[in-house]
Amino acid sequence: MQIVVFGGTFDPVHRAHLKIIEAIQRHISPDRLLVIPCGEPPHRNAPLVNGEHRIEMLRLACKDMEGVVVDDREVRSDELSYSYLTLKSLRMEYPDAVIYMALGWDSLASFTTWKWWQEILEIASILVVQRAKGLQEIPAEIGLSLESLESAMPAAAEANTGAAAHTHKYKGSIVELPFDQVNCSSTEVREILKSGASADAVLALQIQEYIKKFNLYQS
Repeated sequence: MQIVVFGGTFDPVHRAHLKIIEAIQRHISPDRLLVIPCGEPPHRNAPLVNGEHRIEMLRLACKDMEGVVVDDREVRSDELSYSYLTLKSLRMEYPDAVIYMALGWDSLASFTTWKWWQEILEIASILVVQRAKGLQEIPAEIGLSLESLESAMPAAAEANTGAAAHTHKYKGSIVELPFDQVNCSSTEVREILKSGASADAVLALQIQEYIKKFNLYQS
């Protein structure tokens, strides 16, 4: 089994997030793609909108995407949303799965400042998406080189036999996901919403309607 974990604040979920999900589905087609909204992030300010609203927006955005599951474990947790704790719980649930954690290059650049970052690489591999303009380098402290999707997927396919001995050979790598970057961030989306300008280019219609219904991001 292959599982891809795509986490974030999703405050709100926008078209760039959906493009990443589509790219994961197109290039990897995992058995399960878990979209996990953050509860209390340890490295940034708390989301502006509560977890219940962010979960509902994600469910609306992903409702027609086969294999995509909106997972609310971090929102339900009373602990800070450390990626290691989330991945540890997933490994307990799926002991024989190949697990990828999707990250942007900006997050990978600061990965060695994360709590338990070495332990994360003992559980999962990193799927790097949203390459920024210009050359990006993996922090030397990580000690890994970037792999292409083509070189990594045959190994994952072999691990997909279900044998735990195979599965644990294919963790701790960094794989690049082909992705046409969308210039869109949640901060920019919130500014558009606050200004009253059209959000058609950055938000799906059902998300716009939900935001309007509950008067979110207006102040």
